[in-house]
Amino acid sequence: MKRIISLLLTGLPLVFANNATANVSSEALQAHWSGSIIPGSARDVSLNAHHGALVGGMSIRAGAVDFGFNFDGNDSHIKVADSDAWAFADKDFTISFWIKPRAYDSSYTRVMSHWQWGGGSNRAWEMYIHGGKLTFDAAGAFSLKTSSTLSTDQWHHVTVSRSNGVAKVYVNGLVEDTNVNASATLNNSSTYMLIGAVIGTDGVNAHSGDTLNGEMDEIRVYHRALSDSEVDKLANPYPPSSWQPEPNTTSQFYPAATNCNMEDFVLTPKAHAYRGSYEVSQGKIMTCNLPINPGKFIERVVFDHRVHEMASKSCRIGVINAAYGSTATNTNPMTLSTDGMIDVWVYEDLGAWEAYSNGHPHNTIVLTCDHETFTGESWIRYGVIRVDYAAQ
Repeated sequence: MKRIISLLLTGLPLVFANNATANVSSEALQAHWSGSIIPGSARDVSLNAHHGALVGGMSIRAGAVDFGFNFDGNDSHIKVADSDAWAFADKDFTISFWIKPRAYDSSYTRVMSHWQWGGGSNRAWEMYIHGGKLTFDAAGAFSLKTSSTLSTDQWHHVTVSRSNGVAKVYVNGLVEDTNVNASATLNNSSTYMLIGAVIGTDGVNAHSGDTLNGEMDEIRVYHRALSDSEVDKLANPYPPSSWQPEPNTTSQFYPAATNCNMEDFVLTPKAHAYRGSYEVSQGKIMTCNLPINPGKFIERVVFDHRVHEMASKSCRIGVINAAYGSTATNTNPMTLSTDGMIDVWVYEDLGAWEAYSNGHPHNTIVLTCDHETFTGESWIRYGVIRVDYAAQ
């Protein structure tokens, strides 16, 4: 029987592969706050400049996707100026985010709100957790409530959307509540929009109680309803289906941090393990040596990576007997694919390498990547190579 190996670098710091983000259209995206872009800030990366202020004991730490926002449960929150972006009226909209509650310090934990405490018409909408379940309340217009409990110390992906008067709340990509009578016009609040708290009676500062004790990440607001498939992509941003393991295979994993090294030429390389990945910030060539059983058939190689302000220039793949050979044979250029949820280097049908190096069978896959010149704060993060062996 044909024996197959397919390789996939996954690099899973928490739930994603090397900060893989879902391939969801940015159409009608009003705001997107990500702690990974500029550490120490709540910068809106949607280009609409709805930047938030970190208030109180806010901090940035490892999140669902690289870095996220940490709320201390006392007075910490993100404060964003009032905008028509949060005034949904009777239009379609979507709010989505990752949340990891640490503790429920009060009976009502505020998650996100365009709502003033006791503020009458300034109560537009809010999200809070009560009894472990999340509620979206639009001040009498309509409401939604999750059926599952958002357990502490676990990441959950939450989405609330409205489409043509039908509202839904999703947890981890699955619909948990639907309201078919959600066509009413929401109030137009003139207060700040807060994340992790609710505005107090003065209309300026956060209410002193009920603040979030936990973490949030990848917070997005759209002026359209995402489809079920788009919500699923946000909640489950796996690689494209063509890069999934072949049927009837078993897997072996090779962390790049322990199987890859930088070659020292003109500049001293800079590379280190980083949250389960291998981060390179200086150096021309990276080489990864992956021991395999001689004679295995290599059908597909997939190599995912995350780049910051630069890119790897090219990657090649070959084979060698590590004990008796000094140069990989039959090196083949890989193809860069950017049309999926993550950028990947790909090579199809490498073949069965039953050839020999100096009379000894090949027993090692060699991956080599050339880098562009690193400048400023540029870097590349490589993940964990996964090898899938077909059943004999």
